[in-house]
Amino acid sequence: MYINLSVRHYFSSLCCGLLILLFSLSGYVHASSLVEPDTAKVAVADHSAKARSQAQKEALRQVFIKMSGTPSVLSNEQVRRAVNNASDYLVAYRYSQPQDTLFYNASFAKEALDAILRQEQLPRWGTRRPDTLFWLAVEQQNQRWILRENQPEPLGVALNEAAARRGIPVALPLMDLTDNTNIGISDVWGQFGRVLRKASSRYTPDFILSARLFEKGSSAETQGLSTEQKLEQALAASNLMFETQAENNDETNNTDASAADDITHTMPKLHGEGQYTLEWVLLENGASQYGTIRADSPQASVTQLMEQYADYLAKRFSVRFNKEGTSDNALIVSVANLDSLTHYVHAQEFLSQLSVVDSAVLTKQNGSVATFSLQLMGNRNDFFNALSFESKLRPVTDSFGQALEGNNFYWNE
Repeated sequence: MYINLSVRHYFSSLCCGLLILLFSLSGYVHASSLVEPDTAKVAVADHSAKARSQAQKEALRQVFIKMSGTPSVLSNEQVRRAVNNASDYLVAYRYSQPQDTLFYNASFAKEALDAILRQEQLPRWGTRRPDTLFWLAVEQQNQRWILRENQPEPLGVALNEAAARRGIPVALPLMDLTDNTNIGISDVWGQFGRVLRKASSRYTPDFILSARLFEKGSSAETQGLSTEQKLEQALAASNLMFETQAENNDETNNTDASAADDITHTMPKLHGEGQYTLEWVLLENGASQYGTIRADSPQASVTQLMEQYADYLAKRFSVRFNKEGTSDNALIVSVANLDSLTHYVHAQEFLSQLSVVDSAVLTKQNGSVATFSLQLMGNRNDFFNALSFESKLRPVTDSFGQALEGNNFYWNE
């Protein structure tokens, strides 16, 4: 159906200015990054056809996991069939060897794979995902240090590979003069939430993940720790509990959809066995959660944390299939500041390309304000979750930062 988009300016500059002011007070902006879920990297022994064929299949497995957010997708019959015929979906490949390891890098047909997920009613996770800042304090040979960005450490390599494999943007602190002024090793080791939040503010992350990693015996948890370390451990635990209670009380009246998700979805409190212990804390807005991972090596502990964290994010932000015809499947939105034909087209394309949106139809146009009828693959909470990491489409709010009724948005381009 063709719709004539003759654009006229009905909003005065005063009204547009008010919308900009109201949005600027909303505090809605989130840090987020675009990922490429249709690409994967697999270590190979050589350039042989056999190694390449095996790598293609493994790469496609990784891509399906990144696109859906869950390893359970690999049990689907159509997904398994696609993996067995990985070359049919291959777009391009190349080899790389940054150090001593040879890697096979593959890119697959995203639309074809997305069609399989839709057809099989499997979860789908969009390309824009929340940014995470990771503070990691490590104890080795009675010395403690903080893992920093671009540090040539096996831990950093394991972290980056695990995060990339699951398609989650994770960054380490720079530990430059500013960081060293704002935070110390004792703050990260003690997992003091308020200090971590303050020191992280310069990076504007969506999530703050902090952990301390140390080697321990297989018996009592505090075996081998000095009296000072035991007291520090107890203080950190009590401090975290106090902060969690206080912050949760502050957030009692928060009605945002993501706040409900904070309660519904959590990471496992205890996981694994081994001589290395990684105690982590996850901070988001006013919510906190914490847990422990045990593994046979420092790298394995970090890898397991990234796997659990990716599962957690996917449960919160991936889109679950929603049967057509339900009241939660359709949504009408109003978008202001579409002051040109180009912006109208871009706004409709933007909505159509969201992972949660099946179709976006322009139903009404009044000057620089457009009304779109959306058919959703998931539900309305999925839609607002997807928008929480976007900067182009922002909710119109009042002077108190509360979203106005009626699903009114402001186009920012």
